Amino acid sequence: MKKFIILDNCLINSNGHYLEYAQRVCKSAIKNGYESYLITNKRYKQCILNPEIKLINKFKFTVWDNQRLNIIQKIFSLISYKFLIKFLQKRLLIFSNELKDIFNLLDVSKEDIILIPNGGGLEIITLLDLNKNNDFNFNIIFRRDISTPSNYFRLDLILDVFIFKKIIFKLKEKKSFKYLKLYTDTKELQKRYQSELNIKIDNLCIPCFSNNKESITKKKISIAYLGDARFEKGFHHLPWIINYLKQPFFKKFNLQFIIQSNIPYGYTFIKKLFLNLIVNKLKNLNVDLYTSMLSSREYKKLIESVDILLIIYDAEAYKNRSSGIFAEAVALGIPCIIPKNTWMSNIIKINNELKYGNKKEIKLLLKKLIIDYDLFKKKSLDFSGNWIKSNNPDNLINSLEKNLL
Repeated sequence: MKKFIILDNCLINSNGHYLEYAQRVCKSAIKNGYESYLITNKRYKQCILNPEIKLINKFKFTVWDNQRLNIIQKIFSLISYKFLIKFLQKRLLIFSNELKDIFNLLDVSKEDIILIPNGGGLEIITLLDLNKNNDFNFNIIFRRDISTPSNYFRLDLILDVFIFKKIIFKLKEKKSFKYLKLYTDTKELQKRYQSELNIKIDNLCIPCFSNNKESITKKKISIAYLGDARFEKGFHHLPWIINYLKQPFFKKFNLQFIIQSNIPYGYTFIKKLFLNLIVNKLKNLNVDLYTSMLSSREYKKLIESVDILLIIYDAEAYKNRSSGIFAEAVALGIPCIIPKNTWMSNIIKINNELKYGNKKEIKLLLKKLIIDYDLFKKKSLDFSGNWIKSNNPDNLINSLEKNLL
């Protein structure tokens, strides 16, 4: 029986959209006649809801661990590709051995589909090496931009971009490279990768929830922020936004505030300290605060209860990138506050009044949305049908099947 295999070393615990993504696609693969496997990080503890999806906890490092080098190592890696391989040697060997164990255990063949939903440079090096004597069909999705935001300077991120480009330029002429299918999940990112790297790269849809909800008048309006406590996602803006919405004018709308957020794995002590200070501020603002990762059922139940979603992201950071939470909200017909000049504002052609140019405008947009909530909700629900037709697990599986050699 042909196999569908997801290799996701970033799945550590309940990972919200990432876990839902994997389960939906695996379920669709089963429906299309595949035996589905989900290979996660060793630290992954959650059960899989669908018993037909076979779970294997295997990977020691995440994609972020695999690319972690200090500044000096990054500089030397740009000087010579040999230095890069030397610095990554231990992690390359570990990842390679993990994959060999998996492929031997599952008896992987060229008829099988292998999807890596979070790819980086080390993954490309390893997969190409494994394919020297094989013709496995690897599919890698890149979700990160290959340029750094112009509104702040981060030497480490700039070096990461150049190292990634160096890897691609070094390896793209290899014979085994044709068995490596590269994807992004936004057309904006696809154009960026094609122009910067001069390689063929396709675009995959984002598999979302199906939506059976209808527009109803609410006695209470729940306003939510869901996702990692990251600066680029605007987590630090939440205290002043919630303080604004606690003014007397808004009491008649019976607002509820929901925040589900956890501090990302791998953050430095200083960043964690600062974010924990923000969490403590939020605790004092009488909000429903969830600071641990949610199970699949909890995640779905929570997002379906939301009436307004705050997507207060850095516009430069998300100019070309996708947002899984936003994609889910669009599918469910949830009105969102989003930044202008981003992938999000480009793909949603309704509710333009809810797109802000600067953070000061968020207050005015929230007030307008709360006052005219039923109108914005109806437009969001009407739009969700077409969104789901394009962004669903079956379409993703069909796209991967078309690219089988």
